[in-house]
Amino acid sequence: MSSQNRILVTGASGFIGSQIVEHLLQAGFVVRGTSRSNKAEQLRKNCPHPNFEVTAVDDLIGGDFSEALRDVNAVIHVASPIIGREADPGKVAIGGTMNIMQQAYKAKVFKITVLSSFAAVFTKPEDLADGSRVFTDKDWRQVSKEDVTPDAPAITTYAASKTLAERAAWEFAEAHPEIDLITLLPAYVYGPFAPSLVISNISSLSTNAEIYQLLSGASPDSSTQHAVDIRDIARSAVLSLSAKERKPGEKRRIILHSGTFTWKEAVRHIAKVRPGLKSRLADGGNVVVSEEDLKPAARFDTSKAKDVLGLPTFIDWKHTLEDTVDSILAREGSWAI
Repeated sequence: MSSQNRILVTGASGFIGSQIVEHLLQAGFVVRGTSRSNKAEQLRKNCPHPNFEVTAVDDLIGGDFSEALRDVNAVIHVASPIIGREADPGKVAIGGTMNIMQQAYKAKVFKITVLSSFAAVFTKPEDLADGSRVFTDKDWRQVSKEDVTPDAPAITTYAASKTLAERAAWEFAEAHPEIDLITLLPAYVYGPFAPSLVISNISSLSTNAEIYQLLSGASPDSSTQHAVDIRDIARSAVLSLSAKERKPGEKRRIILHSGTFTWKEAVRHIAKVRPGLKSRLADGGNVVVSEEDLKPAARFDTSKAKDVLGLPTFIDWKHTLEDTVDSILAREGSWAI
């Protein structure tokens, strides 16, 4: 796809959406981003690039995207309900994905990339601790709409809503073979903030808030984190625009996963590479990492990232952690705690 094409990015003011916008602009694309009205003006100020414009859309399910889709060549759908904000996040996730896909189809915009989650390929949290498991794009979380309830754990609701929205997207694509769909399934996302990210409070930090907690002296546990750098997601989104067209019946689900680490390892690494921060870390960064902490974890087949997108490698978690810490330090005075 020519870099002079106009790309629509939904959720452009968010953690991932803003990074995708930055990478698209760096690649020479013209970008239109959607955001809620209360963030649209700040997003314009944060990203004054001449090839970027903002269209406010407040309702993912019933909102009119006709203006946002005008003269657009492809859609990268990132917008998703924030757990705790929506009474029915599953309904919003599925309805929002269907709304943008249906309106894109009506506008004859057939190149669509949807951000899903690696949580759409495994069912139980304990699956991640099974070192004998290798998950692939053929795996699906076993879930139904009944699993998305207001009283369910937040992570369960998130995983279920992402899975159901992705399933709906593929069902729509199968019923409309003109649609050239790719879904991206990232692991837990960390990495530096894009300059255009609208940070209104600590919740805007998304998963980076967990790293901020380490810098606030939180005691790390030994839980294994399955990670991917936000810049690899953005690179994948850009690369998806030039991927070969989907074959009939083909499901191009791209798992994005760079590796695993524990929070104890993270604290020790921060202390090692940023010794000036030891006073902000639990035990001055001298946490003990035992062999028991380094338990084998499930693996994820990421071969399609290279085969379909041409993404050769993933950024190592240590590099991600270092850049995330530096980004947090550069901007921590700009949000209210």
